[in-house]
Amino acid sequence: LDVVQSDLMILHINDQRSFLLNGGCGLENFGGAARMATLFDELRKQSDADVSGTPFMTLSSGGSFQPGQIFDMSLKKGIPYFDAMAMDIMGFDAVLIADRDFALGPDILANFIGSFKLTRPVFISANLDVSAEPKLLSLQRAGLISKSTIVQRGRRRFGIVGFTSPDLARLYSPGKVVIDTDIVAAVQREVGRLKNYGVDKTVLLADFKNLAEDLKTIGQLRNIDIVVSGGGMELLADRNTPMALSGKHAAPNPFGSYPILAVDADQKIVPVVTTPGHFLYAGFLHVNFDSKNLMSHISRRSGLFRVIDEQTEEPDASSPDQTIQKEIILPIAKTLSTYSAIIADSQVPLDGNPKHLQTRETNLGTLSADAVLWAANKVSKRFDTSSPDIAMINAGAISGSIASGKVSEADVFRISSFSHFISIAENVSPEDFKKLVESTLSKLASDSLDSSGTTSTGFPQFSNCSVVYNPARPPGSRIKDLRTSSGALIVKGYKLVDLAPATSIATLDFLARGAEGWDFGGNRIVNLGIPLPSAINSFVTAPESDGGLGKAVSAQKYKPDAGNAIFVTRE
Repeated sequence: LDVVQSDLMILHINDQRSFLLNGGCGLENFGGAARMATLFDELRKQSDADVSGTPFMTLSSGGSFQPGQIFDMSLKKGIPYFDAMAMDIMGFDAVLIADRDFALGPDILANFIGSFKLTRPVFISANLDVSAEPKLLSLQRAGLISKSTIVQRGRRRFGIVGFTSPDLARLYSPGKVVIDTDIVAAVQREVGRLKNYGVDKTVLLADFKNLAEDLKTIGQLRNIDIVVSGGGMELLADRNTPMALSGKHAAPNPFGSYPILAVDADQKIVPVVTTPGHFLYAGFLHVNFDSKNLMSHISRRSGLFRVIDEQTEEPDASSPDQTIQKEIILPIAKTLSTYSAIIADSQVPLDGNPKHLQTRETNLGTLSADAVLWAANKVSKRFDTSSPDIAMINAGAISGSIASGKVSEADVFRISSFSHFISIAENVSPEDFKKLVESTLSKLASDSLDSSGTTSTGFPQFSNCSVVYNPARPPGSRIKDLRTSSGALIVKGYKLVDLAPATSIATLDFLARGAEGWDFGGNRIVNLGIPLPSAINSFVTAPESDGGLGKAVSAQKYKPDAGNAIFVTRE
């Protein structure tokens, strides 16, 4: 056997997704940014890297924040954002720009990157061109965004390269950022460039939706030594790995061991690691390489380390970092305490079941779209834009149901956890309106709106609009009837109505920018800056005289299983 010639230690996380307080419902004793910071310090000390001289780096493979109740507090507070403050205290050498980091558009991502004050991690992606987005371009010129970066440890140089999922434009809101979908070519260009700068080893930060896709890509790459993956949030563990697990959760089945060993295009073994995210685990990888620069050994100290509260008195428990506790956790907890207020009574359960939302109307989908239309009409004059005629949102914007009875502000944030902003697509032509509606309904695989249809997060939920759709007809000719509830007729008998008016549409900002394949015809888009949860809250609580629900969700207006917007026909 060849002797060990070099080694490298990597501390890593991914997909924190604004789970700053803890791991979520049933996992309150696990996770949390404050406890993770302490675990980071403990793992750095235990590594003995300072004593041994072993190169050590800290990396994140993206998913740094997520729209929702917690991140909404950052938006209200302003820069620096809470999530970035926590990462800043932990300290990172490089962070991948993942597709989900564009959930609120390029400007919010730029503000997030600009929130780092103590450290200067480089945010990387080999396949993104940010030159058409001014805020991101400014960060790139400052060296905070790059296609790759070099981490210097003593005389040794390590290259870090990453890629963003090619599905970015379909799922999120990249604005004018250009995505190179040829991942392999984009990564190999950067790997070659890094080699010219004399890097010792190259680490890839990968952003696919699951490890299986990452492993396929690795099989097409060369000269990558380690892969740190994000997006899939798989558990890599063995039987001796302590789990972040409470009695309310069944023991998960690991995707594989830590690390998984992949094979690249040259048949070289490449270790691949990831974590389940949500600040539940930190990953620590210690790799030895032989004189041929091939992986020769994985240290037994490598693995996942759970983040668990000290009050459990478990031997691996961590106390919270006091700076994060004081500056981040306590302010968030104080604000959360105000969200328990009851804002309405609902006579009916409000259906946010994903299988229902993605194949048919639901009363919660309709209520949410009604709220978008109401809120947009309230402020449209202030933005010098036309009042919207209808509202369309997608099924994926809603993330849960609400039981009948008391409805709290917390319920609203929970079911609209992706706090996208309301926008207006101005004066959409009849032709483009028809194409848009048909494309959003195109996933229907049956002649009835039920869970037997093909699900799609892009399925529409309407306000002030009705459509009759025939899935049996050829694409492009499936809309039999399309009209607004105000009386404007757009399509009748499968034909566009002569002199049909243009339609201004209230929607969500990421949809207006083309996510989910929604195309509003290139018309002017006006972002109103109102988060979806705020719109729903205001609509529900506003008096009926002002067009709101008067704190009462009636069974007559929002009957379960009583759609009045989408109808399927075979005629």
